[in-house]
Amino acid sequence: MANWFAYIGGDVMLPGSYMMISAAPNCATGCFMCALKLDDNSSIPSSIPGSVKSAIAEALANKTSIVVSANLEVRVKDCP
Repeated sequence: MANWFAYIGGDVMLPGSYMMISAAPNCATGCFMCALKLDDNSSIPSSIPGSVKSAIAEALANKTSIVVSANLEVRVKDCP
């Protein structure tokens, strides 16, 4: 089952930088990491798939959220 994980700070590529949240975040465009949707049931993701890491880099570069698949998504937020 896919769950949302809010970015809580640190390296955007490391699982320990995210914590499970109960609802989809309200963010879609911007310069900063917001959240990931992953097929993981842990309170902190056990891993971040390579396809999601690539999507994180692309989302931050293009300042827009990316849907990798039905269970994998990257969302970004805000710009200064």
